[in-house]
Amino acid sequence: NSSAKICMFTPFRLGSSYFPFVSKSVFQKAVKKVAYSKYKGAEALHWVELSKKCQSPQQEPCSVSVSKVILRIFEGPKETRKPIKDIVMRIPLGC
Repeated sequence: NSSAKICMFTPFRLGSSYFPFVSKSVFQKAVKKVAYSKYKGAEALHWVELSKKCQSPQQEPCSVSVSKVILRIFEGPKETRKPIKDIVMRIPLGC
């Protein structure tokens, strides 16, 4: 079922293996978009077909994780608050 939910991992913790909710169909569409923008023909199709085997963001053949977290700092009361700074934290990825 292409609309089946993959998994919802909560709460989000920096540096953890948690991944925000994403449906299987949304995940596959994202893989297809990236695959065909970076690769051609059989190589792109390989990644698209591989994505169809994924049951969750953390099970083989998938290995998906959060690569960066943006902390947005606001100033003022909730009704009139304004963003003043974004802090980008890149999380090291590797095998």
